[in-house]
Amino acid sequence: MNKLFIITLSLAFSMAAFAPALAQKEASEVNDRPQFVKIIPPRTVDFRAQLGSDNTALDEVGGMIDDGRTFANARTLLAAAMILFMEETTTGREAQITGKQILREATKIALDQNNPDALAACATVWESESMGDEPDTARMLAAMVPGALKELVAKRQSVRGAGAKVADIRVENKTDKTIYLYIDGEYVGYANPGYYVVFSNIGLGYTTLFAQTDVYWDSDLGDYTYAYYEDRFDLQNYDLSEDADFKWTIK
Repeated sequence: MNKLFIITLSLAFSMAAFAPALAQKEASEVNDRPQFVKIIPPRTVDFRAQLGSDNTALDEVGGMIDDGRTFANARTLLAAAMILFMEETTTGREAQITGKQILREATKIALDQNNPDALAACATVWESESMGDEPDTARMLAAMVPGALKELVAKRQSVRGAGAKVADIRVENKTDKTIYLYIDGEYVGYANPGYYVVFSNIGLGYTTLFAQTDVYWDSDLGDYTYAYYEDRFDLQNYDLSEDADFKWTIK
């Protein structure tokens, strides 16, 4: 992904924010359709107790999983998964969150990002008999690495030089929670309630925007949950003014 320059500004909810969009310059979309997911907060899991292990490395696993998820970092999740696989093999037990579950999450991130390094790392773990133990999955991921490398080079070259075709995206958070933001599967920043953030130098074409709240206790569901928002847009707007080319509003 291209380097992102993030500018966080206080958002004043004036009537101008609701004015009809202009043809090219004010392309705007609103997502007020959150999806909700029940989840076990990994920092609340006592991995040592559940696995019956004295390995102090397990004390860090919950934080590693939490950080890996928040920052969409496949390698951090893989490190946590490998610790869990090792302890599951040693003790013959599993915790509420398993190594295979975290390996799947790491693989999804690698695929979403089409990240060659992460794809190769996931392939190695899937190939291991003591961990993923799915050679077909390992071969599939390894076969994707050359194409991912070519795409990475092409993306870097496509925005170099004068007249590079890029767009700015402004994300407005009109919810009552902090949202974490991802573009094409990569973590790019966050926006507090009542604020917006602008991401610059986003390549044109089909782009996936994803926003996710912190995990919180939902008394109605009687469980921990988080909300997420996801849209995919064909970014076509482009000009050299200081205003954002595209606005995505989360409600």
